[in-house]
Amino acid sequence: MAIYNNRSIEIATIIKRYVEKHPHAADTSEGIQTWWMPAERKGDSPQDVAAALDYLVETECLLRVRLADGTVIYTHARNES
Repeated sequence: MAIYNNRSIEIATIIKRYVEKHPHAADTSEGIQTWWMPAERKGDSPQDVAAALDYLVETECLLRVRLADGTVIYTHARNES
């Protein structure tokens, strides 16, 4: 597992809360940064958001899905059992 900085963990917490409230949400990293993050976090770098997404995928909170056109989206990793 990679090592994540505090900023990435803070961002991951915000994203996790968002998908818990909106379990059918799915978007690209750019869309997540634009639409899922509160206004006060708009200054976070794309690299920090990407690291937060990597963390959430590693901890099985999100799924990373590659669409047929190559676009990568992230969505809630619901346990369907």
